Amino acid sequence: ADVNVVPVYNVKAYGATGDGTTDDTAAIQAAIDAASAGSGLGAIVFFPSGNYKTTAALTVPSYVILMGAFSQISYTGTGYAITVVGSYGAVRDLAITVGNTSTGGIYVGSSSAQTSKNIIDRCLIQGTSTTQSTSGTIGVNINGTDLVNNAYFNTVKDCVIRRFYDGVVLGTQANGNFLAGNTIEYYYRYGGLYRDWE
Repeated sequence: ADVNVVPVYNVKAYGATGDGTTDDTAAIQAAIDAASAGSGLGAIVFFPSGNYKTTAALTVPSYVILMGAFSQISYTGTGYAITVVGSYGAVRDLAITVGNTSTGGIYVGSSSAQTSKNIIDRCLIQGTSTTQSTSGTIGVNINGTDLVNNAYFNTVKDCVIRRFYDGVVLGTQANGNFLAGNTIEYYYRYGGLYRDWE
C-alpha cells in the first residue's frame, strides 16, 4: 500500500443510505470506527451527496476526518450531533442541522484525553428557532475538563453557524484556539465567542 495515500471510508459502504428517512447513525459510526482502526496516520470518512439522518451523537476519535460533498447530517437526538474526542481530526464540507431537542452542532472535548489541533471548516451548522432561544444550545462548543484533558489549538473557520443560543463557546481549558471567517447568524446571546470562565 502507498503510505502517502490517505484511506477513504465511504459511509454508504457501511450501510448508510443518505435518504433522509433511514436512521444512518450505526452505519456512519461503523465507518468512523473502521477508519480509526485502519490507520494510525489518518483516514477520511466520506459522505456522498445525500441527507443522513442520525439519532445519536457521532463520536470522532483522533486522526479521523469527516468529509462531505454537499452532504447533510440531520440530527434528531439530544446533546450534540458530533462529538470530537481525539486530536488531529477534522469535520469538513458538511451541513449539520439539529432538531428542537438537541443541544448543539459540534462538541470538541473529552474528560479522558486532550482534544487538540482539530479543524472544523466549510460547514453549515444550523439549529431551529427553538434552539436559538433555548439557553445552553451551542453551535460549536470547545471545552476541556482540566489541564491534562484540555482543548487547545483547535480551529473553526469559514463556517456558517446559525440559530443557537450561543454561536461558539470556549469553555474550561480551551486556550489557543483559532476562529476565523465564520458567519454567525440569528443567535440569542453571543454570536462569535463566549467564555464561560470570564
